[in-house]
Amino acid sequence: MPLLSTVAVAIAGLYLVYEIFRRLFLDYGDDVPTSIGIPLINDPAITDVPQFHIKMLEKARATGHSVRRSVMPWKPWRSTVYVGHPQVLREIYVGKDWEAFDRPIKSQDPSQLYHAGGLILVPNGKNWRGARELFGKTFANTTIKTYMPIFADKLAVLIDLIGKEAKKNPSGFDIQAFYSRYTFDMITRLSFGEEMDVQHDFDSKYMKAWDDVLSISVIWQLGANVAGNWAFPGFLKAKHQASYKVITKIILDGLANARAAKAAGAKTKNTRFSIVDDMLTHELPEFMEKDENEIVKQLMTLLFAGHDTTAATMSFLTYYLSLNPEWRKLIRDEVNAAVKPSDALTLETVESFKYIGAAIKETLRHHPAAPVGTGRQMNRDLTVTYADKNGASRVANFKKGDIVFTDIYTTQMTQEFWNKPVDVWDPSRWLDDPLGGASSPFAFAPFGNGARKCLGERLALALTRLTLCEILRKYDIQRADDPTGKFKFVQNFTGTIKAENGVGVKLVPV
Repeated sequence: MPLLSTVAVAIAGLYLVYEIFRRLFLDYGDDVPTSIGIPLINDPAITDVPQFHIKMLEKARATGHSVRRSVMPWKPWRSTVYVGHPQVLREIYVGKDWEAFDRPIKSQDPSQLYHAGGLILVPNGKNWRGARELFGKTFANTTIKTYMPIFADKLAVLIDLIGKEAKKNPSGFDIQAFYSRYTFDMITRLSFGEEMDVQHDFDSKYMKAWDDVLSISVIWQLGANVAGNWAFPGFLKAKHQASYKVITKIILDGLANARAAKAAGAKTKNTRFSIVDDMLTHELPEFMEKDENEIVKQLMTLLFAGHDTTAATMSFLTYYLSLNPEWRKLIRDEVNAAVKPSDALTLETVESFKYIGAAIKETLRHHPAAPVGTGRQMNRDLTVTYADKNGASRVANFKKGDIVFTDIYTTQMTQEFWNKPVDVWDPSRWLDDPLGGASSPFAFAPFGNGARKCLGERLALALTRLTLCEILRKYDIQRADDPTGKFKFVQNFTGTIKAENGVGVKLVPV
């Protein structure tokens, strides 16, 4: 039988199985539209994987539904629900039944374990609460302020390097690449106490290893969801493991050095003070105390959550500032009015600046680092009600085992939930309204919300504020000369969203 006929018969067979199961057993009895979803075919199509979040938004706009359900024909008993409605998101984040929206047990499978198997993906329960309490202390405002010398050191290197690059390439260069190396240096030093200095190494093996871990994990996770871990090619697993070992060595070295410093009685304000050092001043949760691999997983998650995500936010913000001279001036004037040119910026100072704060919020509305959140899995059946755009009451039934994604990109880009045009980058919406004109506090959640809200929010925002304010003190950020379209703006999703072609800018001294 020709290959095409075989494929057609297989698809028809899967559809028949789905229809029989649906008609006999599957009755959600709610208002959520349900469709067949076949990964790499239509949910998403293989060509749409890098822009999955954008395709989800397009579906929501086309159908008028911000809550949607997808069912794989060969797993009709388990659906995937994409939630982009603020009222349902509220129930997921802070509702009385929020713990029903658990982390999947399979979140500890190899496909996800290696890059985010720590605090982000640990299921609700004793272990998660213990880790959350531990790292909550590490990311408190008072603790973050003690990291300022590290911020200043790495930022000085960045300013020096982009200044030299601007002189070498006055027509423009990709600043995203510099942000990526900068945040890698920052997060590894801040988290593990290790000086990697990848800012000066454009071909760093550490950056290459991290990129491999993340990109292969995305492919692995997708394949595991479709067919299981057995179907993932062995050569990619081997490459993944080799790269993973490069990164874990950084973590293990940092952990060993922190333990040695603690054993030697070093003060907490020693020159290599880091999150690991701070962590070891507290009692570790039992599951981390017993298994060093659990510590490594938690610390690996710090790198995953803090490196690419922060670099992406800085990159997108720089892109929008390059297009909006009035906002560059507003931010620069506010900085110059508060700080003398000879004085250093402080975290307390930049936190008070309203214009950079508004610009960051608006950038995160357009480009949340995790546009569909992190998957949750229902640990029991639950019914949630919400209102459609006409005010009519609707019902969403979640069944035990269903996978649920918080589609915040759709929420943040759906006109129904905002009072100003959503497709326009307009930071002014945030100046006099803490909700930015949103109809609900849960329409804007780039860091999530509730008990599982991202602990690194304060750190990411502080670092972004500090970095862009310092750059604007010294340079005017303009679009690069780009006659060939080398820097054409395209946002892609590969674990986190980033500018696929980089962000081309010219830096003109002020």
